[in-house]
Amino acid sequence: MKKVALSLLLASSLLVGCESIPLINESPVPEVPEFIHTTGPEKNAVSDELKAYEVFQVIERGALALKCNHGAMSSCTGHVVLIPKSIVSRPWDGMIITLKNTKVIDTYRYETRNEFMKTVPVVIGEKP
Repeated sequence: MKKVALSLLLASSLLVGCESIPLINESPVPEVPEFIHTTGPEKNAVSDELKAYEVFQVIERGALALKCNHGAMSSCTGHVVLIPKSIVSRPWDGMIITLKNTKVIDTYRYETRNEFMKTVPVVIGEKP
């Protein structure tokens, strides 16, 4: 439990006060096996599996969230994603967002206040 709290604290401290940079359409979609991609030979594939994400920071474009390992009742220490406002219009820190038929539609790039550049997938899906 302490490891989960420490991971969340570390992730949120890196991103607090981050400066957003517009979406970068030229960059390739990240190769993350648990996501369904919208480009390439697998572009028509969908995942009917429910996936849960825990919001750790609300930004202008939506919510930065950590993927929950085994659904909404498990630890959320997985990959960082951006869930746009079109999916969840009023997110809050700690909110659990459950989606089905998830897809990566783009990437989002931002600079942390420690001047690290981060690029995360933009994930969309349907609310169950």
